[in-house]
Amino acid sequence: DVVETIKSKLQELPLPMQKMVIAMSYIPNALDASILKKIMHGEEFCMEEEGEVTTLLQEASNEGMIIYSVENQTYNIAHDRIRQASREFMAIEERDDLLIRISQVLSTVRQTSQSEWCLYVAVDNLNSIPPEKTDQGDLAKLNFQASKLAQKRGAATRENELLRRGQKCLERSEIHWKEYEFTLHIYNAAIVSEYSLGHLTDAMPLIEAVLENAR
Repeated sequence: DVVETIKSKLQELPLPMQKMVIAMSYIPNALDASILKKIMHGEEFCMEEEGEVTTLLQEASNEGMIIYSVENQTYNIAHDRIRQASREFMAIEERDDLLIRISQVLSTVRQTSQSEWCLYVAVDNLNSIPPEKTDQGDLAKLNFQASKLAQKRGAATRENELLRRGQKCLERSEIHWKEYEFTLHIYNAAIVSEYSLGHLTDAMPLIEAVLENAR
């Protein structure tokens, strides 16, 4: 089994390299060393210098775990099976903590750059962990931000998915209808999204909720 073979190889890697490969497996996009340094800084071995991360990346590349793009000076997991094995390698509790840290780093990067993918990946990772481990109000707002990016790109299905996830987060949060303007915005956007996709039946409960809570 290819995945089990890769897990065995991961087990033999030095711990910092092992952790780095696992972290990269949860980020589908190519990364540069500066982003990885921020992610690795949260680990127990805390890498302060970008050069340390670059050296580790080169060693992981030599092991065949990641690939390096000379043109873009970025790194990515070498194969989908490596990504799968890396994700299965870590315990669930550790994984959730890692996903939260990755998402925090990517959200910060998104604020200082034009890298839209950072927001998408951060939101997807946070949506994948148990609700009790995240602030659901904040996650609702992140989903809403990401849905607006999807709308600009004409990705109607993706927009709808993010709006619906945001709405569910909102319902589990303390700000549901307490932050009236935001709640109304996300419900109205979801209603328009459902109508545009022809999901008229799915839009009706949202319309009823808006009318019931109207001010």
